Amino acid sequence: MFSIYLLRHGDIDIKKGTYYGVTDYNLSILGKIQIEKIAKKLKNEDIEYILTSPLRRALQSGEVISKIIDKKIIVDHLLIEKSFGIFEGLTFKEIREQYPKEYSEWMNDWYNYKMPEGESAKQLHMRCVKLKEKVFKNKKNVLIVSHQGCIRYLMSEMLSLPSESMWRFSIDNGKMAKLIVNDEGYAYLEV
Repeated sequence: MFSIYLLRHGDIDIKKGTYYGVTDYNLSILGKIQIEKIAKKLKNEDIEYILTSPLRRALQSGEVISKIIDKKIIVDHLLIEKSFGIFEGLTFKEIREQYPKEYSEWMNDWYNYKMPEGESAKQLHMRCVKLKEKVFKNKKNVLIVSHQGCIRYLMSEMLSLPSESMWRFSIDNGKMAKLIVNDEGYAYLEV
């Protein structure tokens, strides 16, 4: 049996509702405080290593925790948030107004639509499938520091749910979920 802790990076300074997948932001002051609180809670957990996205907001979150719990960080590009391409830095309303054709195609097939200069939800999902396989094969207690989209897909994959179920999960900045994987390889959510 092993545990997987899924942590969304801390808060960043950005206008609410902005799509910022691969745009690289630093943690805000609030974000650092959120992560320090989580790190103190994790100090008594049996975490063997930290896996993190290379994007600054996630990597900085991992580094704060690493200093407090004294665990090694491994950067994994599979944990990068979805690239929204030409939609990066825009709100939903701005996307609809500035790119009506692309917006319509996205709304008609949100899972398969590859944003210009970006990627599809399916591509993100497939990265998360690969990461889940690596983590389950390793069978070690791990803290994964990533992003909302990745965590949603990782939760559905790890809990053996259909990919659409990812919409049923939401995790705020600086918040964490814990999954336990039993000896038979079945994961369950610990609340």
